[in-house]
Amino acid sequence: MASVIFFHSSVWYYLLVFGIIYGLGNGMYWSSRNYLTFQETTPNSRNYFFAILSFTDSIISIVVSFSIGWLISFGDISKLYSPFIAYTGITILALVSVLFGGLNLLRAKFETPIVNKIWQPVISKRWNSVRMVNVAIGILETIVPLLSTLLILRFLGKEGILGTITAAVGILTIILYYLYGRLAKQNHRRTVLVMALTTSFLLAFFLIVGQGILPIFVYVLLAGLPITFYMLAYDPWQLDIMDKELSNNPQEKYALIFDCEVFLNIGRVISLLIFLTLVLKFSGEFALKITPLILSILQIISFALIWKRLSWER
Repeated sequence: MASVIFFHSSVWYYLLVFGIIYGLGNGMYWSSRNYLTFQETTPNSRNYFFAILSFTDSIISIVVSFSIGWLISFGDISKLYSPFIAYTGITILALVSVLFGGLNLLRAKFETPIVNKIWQPVISKRWNSVRMVNVAIGILETIVPLLSTLLILRFLGKEGILGTITAAVGILTIILYYLYGRLAKQNHRRTVLVMALTTSFLLAFFLIVGQGILPIFVYVLLAGLPITFYMLAYDPWQLDIMDKELSNNPQEKYALIFDCEVFLNIGRVISLLIFLTLVLKFSGEFALKITPLILSILQIISFALIWKRLSWER
């Protein structure tokens, strides 16, 4: 992001460099974070842990999204500074925050994982179900925030509206996270997933059949909720399956985490290819509206194919 902002260029190689560095950073971050999460939680604590973690993330997201969105818009409205200056300042602040966080991590003491295998192509029939779920989750997990942002900027307004909507969603999400963490049990995971799949489909369907700005506003306001509840139901379940798989091979812990990321990214690539194909064959506006419905149906089909093989209780 810094290369794109500071050099003020949309040349493809700046974007390529940004994508490679951003992807590597995210890959290292999430693999390490998931490893620590797996190591420090138990099956009985995971529902509550993920709810509290998501609760905290949402509070931070509300403050950051609202503040940054209106900080960018304020400069444009008041003519005190340009959006480019605002983006540059925000990028510098983000870099400083990342460096500060990294220095704190360097001072902490964590057990370094023993990595005997980075990836194992064949694990078990039970793990094949986990792979299919990862692909299904990946189909919508990354593309929905991107589509929501593009819909806001295309139909609703600029960064200030984006920040306000993100903050509003965050407040609603915090309430739901709290209720989930307090009330949900392991045997509720299947029900939560069905509700998330249904909500995702209905929102995408309303985006297509609705008229005017209302369906777009409803979609961008609520589309992120099914994703968060996929993860709340799915993450603890996946770690429970890892416990079973590692009962005989504890040294393969990192290989399983890496495997999850591989198949999540397969789902993400599928969704992006579908979106870009629709943009090239039809139009950007058509792709923005039809892609969520296509991906939602694809995700439902993926879960239907393996539903009977999924065991959501420990």
